Amino acid sequence: AGRAVFGSRVSVILALMLAVAPWHIYWSQASRFYSQQFLFYSLALIWYYRATDERSRGRFVAAMFAMMLAFLSQPTALIICTVFAADWLLGIVRRQPVRLGVFGWVAAVLATSMCAASLAYDVWNVPDDWTKFAGDLYQAPSTLILGAVYMIGPAVVLVAALTAWRTARDGQRILWYLVLAAIIPLTLYAIISTRSYVGLRYVFVCLYGWLALAALGTEKLYVLLRDQCGRALAGAPIGMLLVAMLLMDYGYFTSGAGFHTRWQEAFAYVAARRKPGEMVFSDTHSMIGRYYLEDSSVESIPKSADALRALDHPAWVIVEAEDVIRGEVKSWIGEVAELKAYFDLRVLQPYSSTRVYHYEPRVP
Repeated sequence: AGRAVFGSRVSVILALMLAVAPWHIYWSQASRFYSQQFLFYSLALIWYYRATDERSRGRFVAAMFAMMLAFLSQPTALIICTVFAADWLLGIVRRQPVRLGVFGWVAAVLATSMCAASLAYDVWNVPDDWTKFAGDLYQAPSTLILGAVYMIGPAVVLVAALTAWRTARDGQRILWYLVLAAIIPLTLYAIISTRSYVGLRYVFVCLYGWLALAALGTEKLYVLLRDQCGRALAGAPIGMLLVAMLLMDYGYFTSGAGFHTRWQEAFAYVAARRKPGEMVFSDTHSMIGRYYLEDSSVESIPKSADALRALDHPAWVIVEAEDVIRGEVKSWIGEVAELKAYFDLRVLQPYSSTRVYHYEPRVP
């Protein structure tokens, strides 16, 4: 969809980045709707740009239709309207107005009105499903932003930022448009998170903008270096960026939120030593314990030391023990239970280790 905008070489680089992007892979494996939303949202982004750049009514309708499909996947996709609006306003400021024409305005108003009406109808009919988000603060704006940088990939964010800074003077609308697509969802959701529930997953839609900027930057660098260093060395920056993303994939699949090797080994340790009747508590991801132990009785960890002490029988506790941002997690477990095993995650992750504790109730 973007080849006519970016050219073949940038499109190939972007496709490779999408194929190995950790955040993209993460949601493609989840039985939820975020990868579907990302697909339609990204198509709406690129088709809207092409439609307004080429004055194509057909592509404009396609963009609005893709936007509606993204909205039907997840209502938070309507954040794309702010990207369109910012692009239109920036065009006026730069004296290069984006001309929608009567047809474009009618199509845009009709599509957004249908989405808004559908949302209002749902809120009216099932208010309890929506009121729980109002005023329910989930995470600080700084945590949201840092989390997005981590999931996009620090190397990608750095290259994308340098691309935007280095080529801003060119005045190309596509560059400014991608900057808006990358920054606006992240900024607005960070602001909203101060008043309402916002999950990091809501910001996932900004990934396309960051990857496209990084692809543009590495392609420009390739062209600059090709005649001086040859194709192989000129392509090294592209390769390094892809390798950095692949290393993050390795970390994801072998530890931390990938729920693989470390968790599997921790539960194998418990399975080999667990006695009949002993309970197992598995952090917030109790389903992981149920999977590896084939035991539906695995529960989430008690909320406090007193709650754990209240048990009158032995139990196992498996926990991701240390967070690079928050530090020691549930340190009180070590005061109540005995550390039995420690599984280091080996690679850089938000969590540094998985630990296994065994609790024995005190005899009065």
